[in-house]
Amino acid sequence: MASSNVLIPFIRSWEGGWSDDPKDSGGATMCGITMATFTDWRTGHGKPRPTKDDLRHISDAEWCDIFLSLYWRPLRADEIWSQAVANMLVDWYWHSGIVAVRTLQRLVRTEEDGIIGIRTLAKLNARDPRELFTELRNARIKFLTDLAVSKPSQNRFLAGWLRRVNSIEYETIHPNI
Repeated sequence: MASSNVLIPFIRSWEGGWSDDPKDSGGATMCGITMATFTDWRTGHGKPRPTKDDLRHISDAEWCDIFLSLYWRPLRADEIWSQAVANMLVDWYWHSGIVAVRTLQRLVRTEEDGIIGIRTLAKLNARDPRELFTELRNARIKFLTDLAVSKPSQNRFLAGWLRRVNSIEYETIHPNI
C-alpha cells in the first residue's frame, strides 16, 4: 500500500515557500497551499477567516492536516497498491484538482464522477501499475501543455510543471519493505 510519508517530502521540496505572483492563477500560496484552500480548511475547523499573514505562517501541523484531509485521504491513496501510481495521482490532484481523478477514471474505464470509490479503486489496483503510471504521466503532461496553450499567462510555468512531473519516477520497491 502507498504511504503519504513517501510523497510528503517530494511535494514539500517542489512547493518552496511564499508566493503571491499576480500572474499565478493560484494567487497567494505558502508551500503549495493556496489562500482559498487555507480559508476553506480553517473556516471548516471553526476558526476565523485567515489573512495572508496567517497563510504565510502556516504551521507544519496545519500543512500536513490539509494535505492528508483534503488530498491524500479523499483519493484513498493508502489503499493504492502502487506507490508510484499514488504519487503521480495525488501530486496531480494537489496541483490541478479534480481533473486528476476524472482522468484516472477515464483511464481505468469507470464512471467519471470525480470520486475515488470502491469501483475506481478496484479497477486502479487491477491495472498493471507501470502501465497506469505511464498513462497518468502522459495524460498529465498533455493536460499541463494544453493549459499553457489555452491560458497564455500560465505558459511561463510550463517548464517547471513538466520538470516536476518528470521527476516522479516509477519504482518497483514497496515503501514498507
